[in-house]
Amino acid sequence: MKFSFLIVTFTLVLSVRSQAALIVSYDLDGPGTGVVQAGFSGKVTADNYDPRTGSIGKDGAGFDENTISGFSTGNDNVYMRTTGTTTSSLPGDGTNAYHTFGLSVSGLGVNEVLNLTNITFDYIGTGSWASNATAYFSFFSDAVGFDDFNDRLGNKTLNGNGAITTGVAIDIDLTSSNSNAGSAFTGLTNGTDLEFRIYFGDTVSGSEYSVTNVIQRIYQDLEINGTLQTIPEPSSLLLLLSAVTGLVWLRRR
Repeated sequence: MKFSFLIVTFTLVLSVRSQAALIVSYDLDGPGTGVVQAGFSGKVTADNYDPRTGSIGKDGAGFDENTISGFSTGNDNVYMRTTGTTTSSLPGDGTNAYHTFGLSVSGLGVNEVLNLTNITFDYIGTGSWASNATAYFSFFSDAVGFDDFNDRLGNKTLNGNGAITTGVAIDIDLTSSNSNAGSAFTGLTNGTDLEFRIYFGDTVSGSEYSVTNVIQRIYQDLEINGTLQTIPEPSSLLLLLSAVTGLVWLRRR
């Protein structure tokens, strides 16, 4: 019984220590501040959420006082108007309609690595929707690539209903369970810089949708989650292994 207890204890000690936690949350009420949680302060730096207002331009469909993309001040969300998008939400097809944010890893300890597990937010469509309209986003990261379906980490489509669509909770899986993610977000070390992008597209019966005021919205809190992992030093593992080997030998005598 005592021997079994020692083996279990040894197994627990050998295993890496990790703790799942919220790493960064984003204030999407403007200016999109990336707030690093206390447990990761000094280990991770977050870029602000950037709707790229100037890069995408002004709305040319009767909304000249508004930009195509930006923060909806006071309403906790950041938006993309339909006139700023194309029929595709794939960067490989040439769309320029995307939001971007990211983080950098720089303060991990010698035996620490960072694993990202998922990114969550709410996705909502508002405005004047035709029944045959669809709006959609595709989620990408430079850790995998900015191109086509093989790089896409997640996506969602909202179908028009003549009024307002229902918001949905989005959970982007960054673990190996997502075949496109693989191990790209596992075992991150100091010097790692990551960029994430949300690309937007929309159609009406297969054509570019720029007739009515459809708005796609990302609501806060947009959150990046993960684990901070501590891996035992090889010398410590060797010492523990030697001790258990000795115990096994003594038991057999």
